Amino acid sequence: MKYLMALFCPPLAMARSGKPNQAIAATIILILAVFLWKSGLGVIMAALTMMWASRVVGDRYATDELEEFMRLFHSTKTRNP
Repeated sequence: MKYLMALFCPPLAMARSGKPNQAIAATIILILAVFLWKSGLGVIMAALTMMWASRVVGDRYATDELEEFMRLFHSTKTRNP
């Protein structure tokens, strides 16, 4: 679901992934992209912002997965002497 949000509203996906400063930067880039849309540069900027947001969301999922693994690893390590 967050990946879909990263495609349609990258700043919101970044904010929901815990990166509010990056969400502000993405908003500024998208506003610039609107003004530069006709030159073609805006399309590129928007596409790069979508890819950036997808990467942020993916990094968040990876971090959550690693934290869960480490929590389970430490809990089994303390149970088995």
